[in-house]
Amino acid sequence: MNIFVIDKASKKNVGVIDFIPQKGDRIVLKPSLWKNCECIVECILYYPEDHGVLIWVSMVEPYYYNMIKDINW
Repeated sequence: MNIFVIDKASKKNVGVIDFIPQKGDRIVLKPSLWKNCECIVECILYYPEDHGVLIWVSMVEPYYYNMIKDINW
């Protein structure tokens, strides 16, 4: 099964994930080598015809990702 993350505003694919989140979850994605983005899940659409799931998200300012960067692992 393919799980695609779609930006609700631009209607563009911003990534592929390997789990199905719940509505309201925040996800940190890395759509390119130089940039991370944080988004909130708005809608989950199961698309059985193509064995896929579309996760519609709204992009938000990176709040939690900035906190994660400061953790000393």
